[in-house]
Amino acid sequence: MSGPLLFKTIEDKRYLWLEGTNQYVVLEHEAFTIVEKLTEGLLPNTIAKYLETALSVPFEVALKFVKELEDKVLKSPTRVQDKSMNDLKLE
Repeated sequence: MSGPLLFKTIEDKRYLWLEGTNQYVVLEHEAFTIVEKLTEGLLPNTIAKYLETALSVPFEVALKFVKELEDKVLKSPTRVQDKSMNDLKLE
């Protein structure tokens, strides 16, 4: 992970600050919840099983989404990708 995280909710938006990269990321509710669960130590497979049931999506799609969030937000050694977090969608 990129170091300590700061979570903040302002109005209806959820913000995540990554100290290691000094980057802010605005996340939709479901993506924010996934990042929270990853930082709490839940495994991607566990989160994907929850998404499979809660959102009625195939397990493989949910797992891919969780791993993309983990890689692009939490494991990024430099700045968060220029790609918008809105581009990460459950397909």
